[in-house]
Amino acid sequence: IWRERIPALPVGAESTLFLLQAIVFDKGDTAGTSEDQSRSLYSLAIVRYMNHVSHLATQETGGNAPMSRLANTLNVPDWIVDLRHEVSHGSALPSLDILRSASDFILEWLSNNYWAYSEESLQDSILTRGARKGKDSESKKEMKEEVRVSTSQALSVYIASKVYKLRGLKRITDPGITHSLPDQPSFVTPKQAIGICKTQVANLLTVDPGTVTAVFAQEMIPDEEFIQGLASVLEAEVEEVFTCVERLWWPLVELMRRRSKVPMLCTLMAKLLVERDLLTKNGKLFGSLWLEKLLSCLEEEERKYPLRLKKILVMLMGCPDPVYEKFFS
Repeated sequence: IWRERIPALPVGAESTLFLLQAIVFDKGDTAGTSEDQSRSLYSLAIVRYMNHVSHLATQETGGNAPMSRLANTLNVPDWIVDLRHEVSHGSALPSLDILRSASDFILEWLSNNYWAYSEESLQDSILTRGARKGKDSESKKEMKEEVRVSTSQALSVYIASKVYKLRGLKRITDPGITHSLPDQPSFVTPKQAIGICKTQVANLLTVDPGTVTAVFAQEMIPDEEFIQGLASVLEAEVEEVFTCVERLWWPLVELMRRRSKVPMLCTLMAKLLVERDLLTKNGKLFGSLWLEKLLSCLEEEERKYPLRLKKILVMLMGCPDPVYEKFFS
């Protein structure tokens, strides 16, 4: 009912919804014939939950930090963080027993750390309904977070749908993907899902272009496990892996180009490279190659580099890293 009445649920509520959907589906599969679907739903719920944890921890610490450090501030164990990484980038989903154990922990955590406080906040709001000072600022923060989560979800489904299309499959059967689409269609082709996700990203760009572009910049640089896994599958060097990833993302880069967001995307990509401690060697190489492509877009349009981008590029040129020396040559 709640989901029908508002366009986007609070992150904590959405985390609970996805988790309960996974549990109900799993409990109903008494014959064990849909184990893969149960694993997909649990995996999707874990990703949603860790998005919620990341948001809360970032608010509490006031800055960016590795996910494991953020999670530790909220008493989320490392094995849950590792599990999130595995379901997002691993070559195979974890076993159902491990996912069930994770769901037990997450459900209890949400009960104690989200819903208990939400109930208190609701009681306080009833008592102080007339006091609205400061609500606008909080509302803007919540909206920004909703845009961030929605963008991350749309990009995840976009890439998953692209993979379905590359494999030549005519229908998406993974409930973890279909349940993430608007109206949760029972039948959807990869092409349809890709189109839906592109429309979602385009709409979100009109709401909060800065947040959408920042999320996109981060998603364009995959983590080390994904890069190594794809390199192994393709039996290729990292530069060839980048070419494959570039083809997957390029339609959205073109969308950014039409919306005149490439300068902002360049700046954010350069910032990620300046914060090089958070990137592996291959991550830096991917970022450098992306920045080269994005700067080429600006040059083709004969657009001037924004002043802030020039400053970041100067900082980047001063980084003592052989990966960047190759890029700037």
